[in-house]
Amino acid sequence: MIKFSVRKVSWLLLAVAVAIGMWSCNKDDGHMEGVYPIIFNCKTLGSKAVVNSADALQNDVNGFMAYAYYEINSNSLSFDKNVTYDASLGWKYDGVQYWLPGANYWFKAFYPKPEGYVLTVDNAVRKQSYTISNYDITTQKDLLVASAEASVATGEDAPITGSVVKFTFDHILACVSIKLKSELTGVTVNNVSLSSIAKIGTCNDGVWSYNGTTDINKNSEITLEVNAQDFADVTAGGFLVIPNRVDGSQEVKIETSYKTYTATIPEITWLSGKKYTYTMVIKQDNIIFNEPTVVEWDEENATGSVIIK
Repeated sequence: MIKFSVRKVSWLLLAVAVAIGMWSCNKDDGHMEGVYPIIFNCKTLGSKAVVNSADALQNDVNGFMAYAYYEINSNSLSFDKNVTYDASLGWKYDGVQYWLPGANYWFKAFYPKPEGYVLTVDNAVRKQSYTISNYDITTQKDLLVASAEASVATGEDAPITGSVVKFTFDHILACVSIKLKSELTGVTVNNVSLSSIAKIGTCNDGVWSYNGTTDINKNSEITLEVNAQDFADVTAGGFLVIPNRVDGSQEVKIETSYKTYTATIPEITWLSGKKYTYTMVIKQDNIIFNEPTVVEWDEENATGSVIIK
């Protein structure tokens, strides 16, 4: 009589359900399939979203791209999948892949799925080097990258950590937030813009270069409370910007119901994964522009982060 453990039976049932549902099997690598499917699952963090960021990832019909490079015996293999969300099935991809006993895996994931820019991944080596090119900052689309590794022991059917790949996504852009106070009564901020910032970016494994400059703006329509205790964010979480050196030729423009203020952004290097918050005080005849505070751009500070687990 053949006996199955409860753990294996449950995973067999899941594998069957998945195969009957949205995924299909393949055996292109020439190896016998394992028992447990490689599963991706996504959970968003934070209550507010940076513009077009992944806080609403499961509502993005294009999903994200997942790449896997793996080695088993003397063979090197790979696959890439477009992972999308289905309200009834959860996170899914076509062509189910199974964990292989004795294999070592390296994963890389990118959000969003390329649209309007080009993503190239060297998925034939462990490092999985990547290039993002022709990214246009005027789209204000967030870019997130994650990595993970896993190994399946010989004689086992899945990693000891489980069948789900655990990704922690990191921002590879920078974020610039503008916060204001007013000493005047009845000041409404109509529009905020950054001028002469990097426009078309190329990212090689996290190192950015760019071509051309542009202006980006946000309609604010926020009325400032006179002499308020706290600064008001008039950029709805911040501008997405290409990491680069700000050399003093860049400006921030604040258009208010009282007057338009223009200030030069002090020299600084905007780094990937950092959030820069500039605070300003509107006075009778001018605006006081303070040096920025800099924090890690994560789920607590940017509210646009995503954890895949």
